[in-house]
Amino acid sequence: MSTNSQPQQQQQAAEKYSMNSKSITGAKGYIIVNRVSHSRFLPQPSSHSFVYPTLTLLLNVRAASSTLKEKAERQEETLALGPAGLFFGVGPRPWSRLTNVRPAAYLIDDGVQSRTLMERLEEFLAKREIPIDGLGDVWLLTSPSYLGFEGINPLSVWFCYSMEKELKVVLLEVHNTFGERHVYVLQTGLNEDESKPRNIDHQWTIPRQFHVSPFNDRSGFYVCSLSNTQHPHLATSSSSSTPTTDSSPLPVVRLNLLTSSKALKLTAIMRGQSCQPLTTSSLLLTLFHYPFILWLSMIRISYHAALLHYKKRLDVYARPEPVASVGSLDTHIGKSRNLPEGDIGESSQSVGWQPEGWMDRYARKKTCAYLEKRAKELGITIKLWSSNALDQAQTFLPYEGTSPEASPAKDQEELVIFYRTQLFFTHLLVLPSAVHALVFSSRTERIFNTTNDDLFLHVFEPPPHTRRTPAQKLRRWFLPPNALSISSPPAHPMDCSRTPGARKSGQAGTVTTTTWSWQTFAVIVMFYAIEGLEKALYRLFRARFVKGEEPWDGWGRVQRGEEGKTSEIGSVRRDSAKTGT
Repeated sequence: MSTNSQPQQQQQAAEKYSMNSKSITGAKGYIIVNRVSHSRFLPQPSSHSFVYPTLTLLLNVRAASSTLKEKAERQEETLALGPAGLFFGVGPRPWSRLTNVRPAAYLIDDGVQSRTLMERLEEFLAKREIPIDGLGDVWLLTSPSYLGFEGINPLSVWFCYSMEKELKVVLLEVHNTFGERHVYVLQTGLNEDESKPRNIDHQWTIPRQFHVSPFNDRSGFYVCSLSNTQHPHLATSSSSSTPTTDSSPLPVVRLNLLTSSKALKLTAIMRGQSCQPLTTSSLLLTLFHYPFILWLSMIRISYHAALLHYKKRLDVYARPEPVASVGSLDTHIGKSRNLPEGDIGESSQSVGWQPEGWMDRYARKKTCAYLEKRAKELGITIKLWSSNALDQAQTFLPYEGTSPEASPAKDQEELVIFYRTQLFFTHLLVLPSAVHALVFSSRTERIFNTTNDDLFLHVFEPPPHTRRTPAQKLRRWFLPPNALSISSPPAHPMDCSRTPGARKSGQAGTVTTTTWSWQTFAVIVMFYAIEGLEKALYRLFRARFVKGEEPWDGWGRVQRGEEGKTSEIGSVRRDSAKTGT
């Protein structure tokens, strides 16, 4: 298919949808009160269950994505409620209305506030080569913000229908309490379970890839079962088996978590209990009956987490970094300590990472400036490749003629550094040497990997003829004894500046000068202070990580030579005789 014909087909499909939509009547959104239940079965002594109500909106994504001009022309398709959308709207400013859905909080974590929900969805599907030219209505089941407060929104479901209103694609967008996002892509008729209960419309079994509960590792499988998935305008009303435009869609989403051996570990069900078209009166009336419902999700999660940890004795797994979102990048970095189930594929996609902190940002800028200079000095090409697809790969090239020893471009050496998290840059800055970084960050914590470790060490080779700098003394002061056994240079390479010069003998060489930076001192101190504070808080509240997986015990893992811990059922109960029982 030519590049010119594809936009034409998409435009024709859009025109066809627009013509068909004119004859459709029905609400552009619904407000649904759900009954959510969680039941944990394994490990058996830690079994636990609870039920609570939630409020979600089922929104027509095309109507929610109308531009201001389209809204003026087709006022009946807007989803803004109240004067200037005071009670509900779709936009970048949740604090300006009673309830709101912010498009930038979904699918693609690019920080661009002007892109609509539909634009984000179409890009997401197109990158995964899922046809969008036959896409009809799309409905999003999600929780809105309330008085400017955006909760964690644990699960949003995208129902994508064809022009004929047949369900084609389902996206399960999962958010965790760390601000990370993951999407499971499910296509009807593709890899569906051969057998399923009679009342289930569609069912898939997919490998688990994303860290949600701190009491589970990432092993196992999800069985996703969906009921009442008819197009909302064709849903069967409660009083009749005949589809009507005035019916009330009540979708049911059931997730069973299985262990790696396919034993049932946990069940979560979100079942719609009541539904009515989204109008100003229905929204205000529902919020009057449930005034705090949109604020309680995080409180409930924290409460039941405390019960599972202190009463049910389940230990906490440290947060792992999301799996790579670009092809087989994880194979270059190496397996993470908290392994997901199987390799990431087309059915799974990490779409949101934790935002970059000021320490990581400063360390990244300092590292990139250093690598840019070293690429010129050594006549090599250096590439940085992140597991986050939104972080563009960076390449540092040797400019022609800047080094007389540089080899021709086709024979130049190349160093590629694959990293899983921005913490890679901070480790490079706070650890005394590249050897420490390889031993600790790469081989033990699995934060990064290189295509050539020897070349990596050469790039970060300590400068000669320098005194031990105050910053280097500070780095060594924070290290445990087993880390001090690794030789440290007098000065960190990023604390020094190499400039062309001449030695007394008249031979060409370089002059090395050390630099002092209060920002570097601040990063080193704050890095270890935060680590110490985390350790102190866990001791104060008598909280427990899975033994050996404490975030502050990285050098202990180096000394013990431990691999990531695994459990047969993916959970660890502290007072049991055997792990995971």
